[in-house]
Amino acid sequence: MMTISRILFPVAFPTDFRAAVQYAAALARHFRSELVLLHVVAPQHSSYGGPDAAAAAVLADSLDESSNFATLLDDELRGLQATRVVLHGDPARKTVEYAHEERCGLILMSTHGHGPIIRFLLGSVTAEVLHDSPVPVWIDPHMGPVPAAGSLHLRHVVCAVDLKPQSQEVVDWTAGVAEEFGSDMAIIHVIPSSIANPDEDFDSDWSVRIAGAARESIIALQERAHAKGDKYIESGDVPGAVCEAAEWLHADLLVIGHSSGPGLAARLGGNAYPILRDSPCAVVST
Repeated sequence: MMTISRILFPVAFPTDFRAAVQYAAALARHFRSELVLLHVVAPQHSSYGGPDAAAAAVLADSLDESSNFATLLDDELRGLQATRVVLHGDPARKTVEYAHEERCGLILMSTHGHGPIIRFLLGSVTAEVLHDSPVPVWIDPHMGPVPAAGSLHLRHVVCAVDLKPQSQEVVDWTAGVAEEFGSDMAIIHVIPSSIANPDEDFDSDWSVRIAGAARESIIALQERAHAKGDKYIESGDVPGAVCEAAEWLHADLLVIGHSSGPGLAARLGGNAYPILRDSPCAVVST
């Protein structure tokens, strides 16, 4: 059984994150987790930039100094062990540090309410948290109110693996979620076009052999995770094929790995950025 003792939910002002809090609360209720609402007051010279940065900082300071934040969204959080924390500094770094120091099991982030441009770009704070987080990061640009019963239903979970060493962690985490929610689980691996369709000088059986090797690798990953589920081997554009598979498999959650290295592209990985941007469902980066 999967256990998550503490879920970290960063919030920003001024945005309307009420629906997202309902989503976070439903996840926390399912796992019987403590839900930590974290707001980080960024310096005015931070990467937020623009004339709204000062106003946001003033608003956050006023919430920090009054009792407003301490009672924010009491109705949505009723019955939960909820903690509200305000820190000052770089939002991404403080979020990652808090997750590590307080042993959070999951960071839940939403781009809801920030407008189409920020949702499209995902945001530098999100990118840095994804890169540096010591725990899985759950991102859902469509995060909205949960069903009236207040429960979260994950009927179909899909994980995309590149068959590198981290793939085992991706499959293990997905298998844990599938078992916890009683979900169907599927694994997809996309062979890039440049590998699946080499030039004519290669053996004509090349694509068949490489697909067979990928299937055997996935079977080994499943066996080590004690996981069952359908296996899909596709070829073509990796992020496009992954997002399409998530859509026709009616995925409620897509689990991927993340890359490391300097720069935004490396933070999100060559394929992770467009997957996060275009996914039809929530994405967890492990």
